[in-house]
This record gives sequence, structure tokens and C-alpha cells, in this order.
Amino acid sequence: MARKFGRTRTSGSDFGNRPGYAGNLSTLTGRKTGIANNTATSIIRVTVPSGNQNASIELTLAAWLGTGTDQSESTRIGKGLIAIARQTGSVDTVAAAATIALTGIATVSGGGTLTLAYSVSAISGANTGTQTFDVQVTLVVTGTITDHACMFEARLLNGQDNGVTMAAV
Repeated sequence: MARKFGRTRTSGSDFGNRPGYAGNLSTLTGRKTGIANNTATSIIRVTVPSGNQNASIELTLAAWLGTGTDQSESTRIGKGLIAIARQTGSVDTVAAAATIALTGIATVSGGGTLTLAYSVSAISGANTGTQTFDVQVTLVVTGTITDHACMFEARLLNGQDNGVTMAAV
């Protein structure tokens, strides 16, 4: 069974700045379990309102082997960046994921291992309204594990008022 939780905290250049406003930094933490092997799984939903939008998301990911005989034998980490742009009257939001970086792995002697990748889903929503996309992780294992887990921290920087927001899924 997949579990999720999320905590968002915000800060900004103006007192009382809220998520989705210019100069705002929002941080979301979460944990997703029950991730199937070699399957892109959504962990964050990003909402992009109609109009001029500019934002970036910095991801810190920690994934590990879930249940079974290889449980917790390996932990893989990595960092990612996503650039987001949308122009008033533009057909679609553009979300570009940079190559995962600052990766590492800790595995017990003789333990199963995993690889970690992240991506963004296709953009959904009308070109004249709010659009969304998901941040997804893919975990691939060597071993007998069939269900995996991932912890994440996402930091969203907004460039515009009434801007981009995110939530755990």
C-alpha cells in the first residue's frame, strides 16, 4: 500500500508571502512506498496557472529497497532540477528535467541494489487554463524486491505572482 505525507513550509521576500507568489520559496517533503519495479511513479503534482510563469524545482531523493528478503539492503540518493516556463497565450507549459546528479549508493555486503531516475510527465490541461504535470521516480532493482520506497524534498522557487504550486501525490 502506498503511503504519502507532505509538509510544506514557505518563505519569501515579503512578510506573509504565500506559496505561488513572486519571490516565494516553498519546501515540500514526502515519502512514497509501494513503488513497483521499473515503473515511473508520481510523487509530486505541479500546478501551473495560465499566464506568465517562471519557476524551478530542486529535488533531493533517497530511495531504498522495500519489502522481501532484500529489504533495506540498499539506499540510493540523487539530486535533480526542473525548469518551468509558460507565457501568456502560449499553448503549453514547458517543464525540463536536468540529468540526475550528486548520486550515491550504500549497499550492505552481498545486498541487492537499485538505480534511481526521475522525470516529468506530459503536461495536462487546456492551453487557456491551469495546467499540471507530475514529477515521477523510477526505481530498478537487482534482487527479489517487488515494492520500493522513496523519500523526497522539493524546493520550489517562484518568479511570478499567482504562480506555480506543488503537492505530494
